[in-house]
Amino acid sequence: MRCPRVIVCKPVWAWVMGVCFWMLPGSLSLFGQGGIACNDEVSISLDENCKAAPGPDVFLEGSYSDYSDFEVHVYQGPNEVPLPLGSTQIGEVLLAQITQLSTGNSCWSQFEVVDLLAPQWNCPSEDTLWLSCAQDASAVLPPLPTDNCDGSPQVELTSESIAEPGCSGGDFWKLITRTWIATDAYGNISAPCVQRIGFQRPSPSSVVFPAAMSLPCGSTETGPAQTGYPTLNGIPLNGQEEACALGISYSDEWLSGCGGSQYLLRTWSVLDWCAPSGANNPLLHLQVISLSDVQAPLISCVDTLWVAANEADCSATFSLPLPAISDNCSAWELSWSGEGFSLSANDTLVEHLPQGDYTLSYTATDACGNQSSCETALLVRDQQVPTAVCDEFTVVSLDENGEAEVQAEVFDDGSYDNCSALTFAARRMDDSLFAETLFFYCEDVGQDSLQVELRVRDAQGHDNFCMVEVEVQDKLAPQAELLPD
Repeated sequence: MRCPRVIVCKPVWAWVMGVCFWMLPGSLSLFGQGGIACNDEVSISLDENCKAAPGPDVFLEGSYSDYSDFEVHVYQGPNEVPLPLGSTQIGEVLLAQITQLSTGNSCWSQFEVVDLLAPQWNCPSEDTLWLSCAQDASAVLPPLPTDNCDGSPQVELTSESIAEPGCSGGDFWKLITRTWIATDAYGNISAPCVQRIGFQRPSPSSVVFPAAMSLPCGSTETGPAQTGYPTLNGIPLNGQEEACALGISYSDEWLSGCGGSQYLLRTWSVLDWCAPSGANNPLLHLQVISLSDVQAPLISCVDTLWVAANEADCSATFSLPLPAISDNCSAWELSWSGEGFSLSANDTLVEHLPQGDYTLSYTATDACGNQSSCETALLVRDQQVPTAVCDEFTVVSLDENGEAEVQAEVFDDGSYDNCSALTFAARRMDDSLFAETLFFYCEDVGQDSLQVELRVRDAQGHDNFCMVEVEVQDKLAPQAELLPD
């Protein structure tokens, strides 16, 4: 009979060369003489490597002397599935075609791929994991199961018991017994795994005390949370000491040092509750916490100080500017000195310092001897203009050529400067340029209010000015020249 073209046949049908054949359990080959029969509804279980390559003996009914005369092909619908089978086929119903090579006869078998192996433990059932009494048992991970087909079996804690003998247990303080099972993705459940976690009772000599340390002067963070607790196997004993049969306490004593420095003497005491009191019970330890002033004062100077040499002798008298100073802990003192001139140790007044370049040095020293310094460049300069004094009225006489050459300093009437000699230049008010010499001519004779401005300049280039009224006169009588007859 002809069947519809379907991918998977019913358990009693086999799809062969486009024709669906009715198969009975134990039926003979479809072709040729000497038929063969296959088992129906076979289960194939994957091995410890999650693989299976079923041979003809798994599917054939009866026994045969030479199974090498057979070959097996597996199909999922019309598609052939390569061997070996693996986890992707678990739960699938497949068809196997078994063909006898010598006769060409075939039979078919329906089968299901299953995983029946439970997860396995690397279970330390006879070993105890020993922990320090200060450690947290919740951080202990369960044993790790393995499975042939599931990379991450589910782990479940089925029971936990705790035995606490206390001081009567000797070195043994507490024992936790945990029982675990593992289940893979296909419902296979492992045998139980028993995990034992033991806690040892420590000796006070195993306690490591916090080391001495230094903190910034004036610090208020001096508690054990900042300066350290005693530790057991690297774990701070800041509340777990009761679980260790240890009593831990401390006392503080403060001592004063230089300036605002302080020293905290912290005495730690560790008492073993399970041991008699004696020379080393409790065990004492001194932790020294220094709050020392090791930082120099902060000092800030001006980079450059300009001072005017405005005294009559071209010197300067002034008070030293003081730098800005601060200190984190202690009182401080300021000292200063001058390079190129002398200063009184406690006097900030500088008197009659000549014009020139100098250096001021400042040093701040706190109560603990910490020092810091800064320098200021001191520049004493002539910053005052000269005093200009003019001859208010000047008469200029023309020569025989009808002109007069007058040096500018002729118009000066006692100009002076406190620091340097002066140079002179003048200009007529109808001219914009100053010159060391002015010229007057016949046309200037008789002019009213002929004004001349005198410029007085010192060595620093400071100028001052004053005005002169000039009267130009022609005092030479006319000369008579006799003509020849």
